Amino acid sequence: MNLSPTAATRFFVALLLVAGCSATTHRYPVDTELGFTSVRTTVDSDLAARYLLDSGGPRIAALRSRYDAQILGNDELRALAEESSPDFAAVYFVRRILDAPRHLDSQERFTDSLRLLRDAQPIRIDRADRDAYTFAFVPGLFYERRPENGAAMARTRAVLRERGFKTFLVPTGELSTVEEGARVLADYLIEARDTKRKIILTSASKGGADVAHALGHLLAGTDLSHVCGWVSIGGVLRGTPLADVGLTFPSSWFLALTGWAHGTSLGLARDLSTAEGARRSAGYTFPAHLQVLHFVGVPFSGTVSDSVRGNYNTMVRYGPNDGVTLLPDQLLPQGHVVLALGSDHRFQDSGMDLKTLALASLIVELVEAADR
Repeated sequence: MNLSPTAATRFFVALLLVAGCSATTHRYPVDTELGFTSVRTTVDSDLAARYLLDSGGPRIAALRSRYDAQILGNDELRALAEESSPDFAAVYFVRRILDAPRHLDSQERFTDSLRLLRDAQPIRIDRADRDAYTFAFVPGLFYERRPENGAAMARTRAVLRERGFKTFLVPTGELSTVEEGARVLADYLIEARDTKRKIILTSASKGGADVAHALGHLLAGTDLSHVCGWVSIGGVLRGTPLADVGLTFPSSWFLALTGWAHGTSLGLARDLSTAEGARRSAGYTFPAHLQVLHFVGVPFSGTVSDSVRGNYNTMVRYGPNDGVTLLPDQLLPQGHVVLALGSDHRFQDSGMDLKTLALASLIVELVEAADR
């Protein structure tokens, strides 16, 4: 199952062609556990390997002492990566996320659900009221012409339907701008107020920006008591440096040509630029009751898939990324976080059906706990 809709789309293939580059990476093997997850791969430095293995040392202690006092933002992680290595900064991102009790709790509950599912044991979602919820899916780019990329999250929807839940795909438009997609979603949510079902939104990649804009700007102050949860999978909430690179001459000229050939435009790249993403995200106001759950892939240099490796190598100079967007740009302050260690934007994993159920179970738990 592929939860991420955009990493292999033609648009990002075009960005890969104009921005991708090769990189020589040192390989240091590691075999350990982090965040309740087994990590067996290679990383780009001995320092990153020792940090992942939690072996410590004066340099690691000194880096942590300085960066622990700073916010977990793009600039800080970029500086840390330059001072240590990209994989070290990725491990640091993971450890900082899991230092927050609510994120550690979410990670543990998600992992516990996976263990129960693998043992064919029931989890919380199996006891949920199927008639109480609708899972509304907000797709990413090219979800109609490139269904093989998982843009419409068809397998995810099927897994939930098999469990007895109602699902709905919001037709935001496969080449829509964030503003256009958000308006389609806003209209759907307004119409859905007449139903008795609670809505849990599930978005992937660019669809996350559609949801954030609809809830945070277009519907701010509107009665959204029926919208109780949002699962953002690899959300491109604040744009991508790939678009920034693609908009820079001479890359912009090549991107215009490939965009014309594939039905896209430079306007779409501008819409996904980090400057535009920052502008949109300023001043978001979300319903206080809304439970937000971020599912974030955190690849290491030894786990990046071939389909996004060029993009990853291009973006690594900006800091830890999943091959499409920077890791901190996937997060909202009020969100709960579950990390997929070793996964990139494609989330290529034979166990994704079970992870879908574990995520669905966790968001239902969060919604029901907020209602109590």
